[in-house]
Amino acid sequence: MSALDYTLVLLVLVSHAIAVLPFLRALRHHIVPRTIDFATASFILYYDVDLALQSIGVAYANQYFPSWFSTSEGMRVGTAILLSLAPWLMRIGGLLAHQDRAPLEPRPLWFRPSRRAPFHFLAALAGTILLLYGLISVGSQPLYAVRVSLAQAWGPLVIVFYLPTYLLAFYLAHKDARSHLGTVFAAYLVLAAAIATLPVGERTLLLLPILMFVVLRLRPSPLRLLSVGMGIVVVAALMLAVYKWQYAETNVGTPNLVVDTLSTDIARAPVLATALSMSDALGTKIMPYPGAGYVYSALFLVPRGLAPWKGSSSASYFTAQLVGGQPESLGWGFGLGFVEEASTNFGLAAVPFVLLVAGALAALSDRLSFRFPSLTAPTRFAALMMCGYDLPSLILLFGIMAIVGLLLSTAFSTYRRPLSEPTKTNARRHVDSLQRPPA
Repeated sequence: MSALDYTLVLLVLVSHAIAVLPFLRALRHHIVPRTIDFATASFILYYDVDLALQSIGVAYANQYFPSWFSTSEGMRVGTAILLSLAPWLMRIGGLLAHQDRAPLEPRPLWFRPSRRAPFHFLAALAGTILLLYGLISVGSQPLYAVRVSLAQAWGPLVIVFYLPTYLLAFYLAHKDARSHLGTVFAAYLVLAAAIATLPVGERTLLLLPILMFVVLRLRPSPLRLLSVGMGIVVVAALMLAVYKWQYAETNVGTPNLVVDTLSTDIARAPVLATALSMSDALGTKIMPYPGAGYVYSALFLVPRGLAPWKGSSSASYFTAQLVGGQPESLGWGFGLGFVEEASTNFGLAAVPFVLLVAGALAALSDRLSFRFPSLTAPTRFAALMMCGYDLPSLILLFGIMAIVGLLLSTAFSTYRRPLSEPTKTNARRHVDSLQRPPA
């Protein structure tokens, strides 16, 4: 590495370290950070970790994308400047959308007194059924084979296995989840969510419930969250041999598994460099027309029979361009963050405007999650993963999570403290009135 490389990496790391301070400050005060703060943490997770580790000599191994340090000098300078400015452009977009008017933290939901027991019963029942189904499925054959058979048997209905995760996200928005019994019930939903999604074969689905529980219920300190994050990366690495057939018959040590996980699942700087090199200044040479990936995202939940012209995702077009083939026939795709998605859809000149819009949407999501607390988990964790996945992937997981949360809120919850649940002060007054002798 040259002195220029160290300077560029330092520029990115320092910029993001300053931008993430509000996120760390909120955690230190046991407050759920704003959506835009989670987005800043996303830049650190998907770009900074890889750049920092390679700077100190940790290996990078990816057969499709060269290391960021092996790209041209102009590309390294351009991506470093873009990454260093990106979170600040988002914050400017948030300010333009009056982010300062949004409440600091979402308010809690309350169960309607008559709906509390039915929800707990139905959630426990659904979680237990899917937990048992997951255990039975993974006990019959290797997990990577279960994944294929499940996709063939269930098709789009595989989303059913996400239900415990959605129930957990909804429950964590409630005041009940902050009690001792509520914590135990939430922990059970974490277990059910992790095991129920085992047959789906996505490590993200296994680890996301744990992260949601830690951040939204335990409110960890920055150091503890870092420790949890490192533990999650190690667990994800160890699961490679279970989730991917390529590792099933090999005897790869844990350090190499961690390196492979960082190189293939987390490192997005090489993907960003490749995407920028394949993008025009304005317009697109990857998509069939400018914005085609966003059109597909907008119509993602619309059946193809009703919109046969909606095309494919940005990740599919990007992957097909690199490996050959048709986007519609690919059963997989590279991880593509929202910056790469913007450049491949509209060109390099559009990226700053997309960052501004993303910041404005983050500010809007803060206000929406205060009005509808069940949106807290989907908005925050979608922002955390926005630098790693394209829009359809985020919609599939977090968009449907938001819809389910809103439906459950309508059925079971209220936005005000029920009169049957007095505050401690009112409860003390009630006890005193019972003990007071009659006049």
